[in-house]
Amino acid sequence: MHIGMILRSTFPPDIRVRREAKFLVNHGHKLTLFCTDEPNRTSTETIDGINVIRVPTPQSPLAEIGELTYHASFVAPHWCQLVRKYISEFDVLHIHDLPMTRTGLLTARNIDVPVVVDFHEIYPDSVAAWRQSDTWLQRIRPYRLFKPVWRLHRYERRCVENVDALLHESPEQQSYYREHNRISDIDTSVVRNVPDLDRLNDIVIDERTRDEFVVSYVGGFSPQRGLMTVVEAFSELLEIVTDAALLMVGDGSDTYVSQLKNRCADLGISDNVEFTGWVEFDQVFSYLNESDVSLCPWIGDNIDSECTLPNKLFQSMYMGVPVIVSDLKSMRTVVEETESGVVVDSESVSELANALVELYRDPERCRELGENGRQAVEDKYNFQHEGEQLVSLYERIQ
Repeated sequence: MHIGMILRSTFPPDIRVRREAKFLVNHGHKLTLFCTDEPNRTSTETIDGINVIRVPTPQSPLAEIGELTYHASFVAPHWCQLVRKYISEFDVLHIHDLPMTRTGLLTARNIDVPVVVDFHEIYPDSVAAWRQSDTWLQRIRPYRLFKPVWRLHRYERRCVENVDALLHESPEQQSYYREHNRISDIDTSVVRNVPDLDRLNDIVIDERTRDEFVVSYVGGFSPQRGLMTVVEAFSELLEIVTDAALLMVGDGSDTYVSQLKNRCADLGISDNVEFTGWVEFDQVFSYLNESDVSLCPWIGDNIDSECTLPNKLFQSMYMGVPVIVSDLKSMRTVVEETESGVVVDSESVSELANALVELYRDPERCRELGENGRQAVEDKYNFQHEGEQLVSLYERIQ
């Protein structure tokens, strides 16, 4: 089977895309992936057996015209032009996320190639959440005039009605689309954002060197992640566990990171908090190996938040680290089913602090929760299992 993929970002950093692509190639399928170009990278390249084609950015003034066209019509003309040269070779066209769906549908028009859209999120609701923290300058950018959230919802409905199949990151997201869109005749499947055990088992993990009680957060830094609540709850933990440490592994905007550091200073806990900055994927597991508890916080009151199932949750479970997650449906379902952690109110400082104190005082429970999480990843929540769902969907729609 020859699969074409469209990804409107650079490759290889996207973990979900890389995992899917590697699984397909390792199981004998041919894969051509179109992604955005980047400086100092060739226009074509083979990475782990994946044929990567980087779509060149048009030169000015065509670049501005193309960007305006995309925001006004949800179609990227230069992507259509390049992908159309290869489209007849594909057995399936796999589009990552909503923004490029219409471009992919237009490219595959009049050619008997089924189109699959892989929803990494519920895009309109996710955009609405991102925009809550925009500056006033960002709010008046011209493209925002073309993309109010109501228009994104309408665009989503029209796309969903015209594709051949949908992929979702969680059962809850799948249920949402079934209930809110007319997709009774469209095949759907769930492919969770879970670890590739073959890759993780090859990672060299540093031995633990810390003796104190270590709490970690791994991921992007943004207000939606609820990290201010994390900092304040950790401050309360320090009143009882004076030698605890908080590892903040990742990065975000300079403004938000400064706000977090300033809050740590105000609380007098800076000496106990380490901001590592962005780290390579393999390094994450050494930080998790230092951890007694791993946090997966998420603040949100929309459906996208309820359906989110972050990769870092399963990374922590794989490392045998008990997790504390926000009380959102998808994460709560996994943690309660696997008995791998604790669920707390995403915005309650006291609940998070109490959960940390309780786990500190009960190392045996920590050990059991961690072992349960590791076993769940080995038995079920891994891409060796999820990848079969992906291939099965392709076979059904051909």
